[in-house]
This record gives sequence, C-alpha cells and structure tokens, in this order.
Amino acid sequence: VAAAAAIVLCVFLFRGNQQRQIQLMASAQVQEFVLPDGTEVTLAPGSKISYCEKYPRQTRLEGKAYFEVARDEAVPFEITADGAFVRVLGTKFMVDAGSSVKEVYVTEGKVLFAKSSDAEGVILTKDMQATLSPDENVPVIAVEPDVNSIAWQRGSFIFDKTPLREVLETLSEHY
Repeated sequence: VAAAAAIVLCVFLFRGNQQRQIQLMASAQVQEFVLPDGTEVTLAPGSKISYCEKYPRQTRLEGKAYFEVARDEAVPFEITADGAFVRVLGTKFMVDAGSSVKEVYVTEGKVLFAKSSDAEGVILTKDMQATLSPDENVPVIAVEPDVNSIAWQRGSFIFDKTPLREVLETLSEHY
C-alpha cells in the first residue's frame, strides 16, 4: 500500500490536439511500470516519464529510467529528454537524463543515442555506455563502461579489483 501511495499517476489533456497525456512518476523510491505496449520501465526516485495515450512508444523522460522495451519492428520505441534522443526496437538499457550530461548504458540489444532525432548519433550494443554533454554534438562512447551505473535498478554493485577509494566514491554517490 505504501509503494502504491508513492506512485503518482497523472492524466491530463494536451490543449492543442486533445490527446490524453499520461505521466508516470516515482516519488521517493524506485518504481516499476508497464506501458500499454508491454514495455517495462523502472524509474529512479524523482524521475518521470510521459507519453501520449495514442502513441505510447514515443516517450519523454525527466530523470533516470531503465527500460525493457517490448519488441515491435514496425514501431520503434523513442525516448526524448532535454538534449538527448534514444531509439530502439526492443532491448534493455538505462537512460540518465537527470543532469546536464546525458548517459545511456545498454545491457541487451542495440540502441541509437543522439542529441536529437535528426542528429548524428552512435549505436550502442550490450555492455556499451556513452555520454553526451551539452557542448557535444555526438555522444562519446566510454572506453571502460561503468556496470554500476545501473546498480540503482538491479539493487547490487559489482566490483572487481577496484581500489577501495573508487568503491567508496561509487557507494557514496548511490547512497
């Protein structure tokens, strides 16, 4: 019941075309949602996703979310955030649009990550990560992806021969 109370679900109307806009929000804890197309979305605390009821595969993200996109080759799943764009057919990945530097980490499948829908982007596949800062036009692929960037979603960290200082920094950022 407490978890249900933490979920805020708002439905409101777009004034221009009278399409219902659905907004899903996680308040103080991680929340999981299933979109009408079967896509599973895990929102980090304070994050929200919105979409038009008629087009649930065209979403807008504020904050951080992990997606398990239902495959539909005829209709790509798209995420727009302030200064970032992601397009997929069906895959598992995290998008962090909660700060000025946008980040995408792919755990399965293939993802296009760009500044906008018509900008040059990069293709990311399993265990690849890229970031996009406001002064860049194309995302930069990480040489050493940080598997702990999705620790908030899976609830566990992975460290292998990592200096204690880095372990403490990572845990400090998360908690």
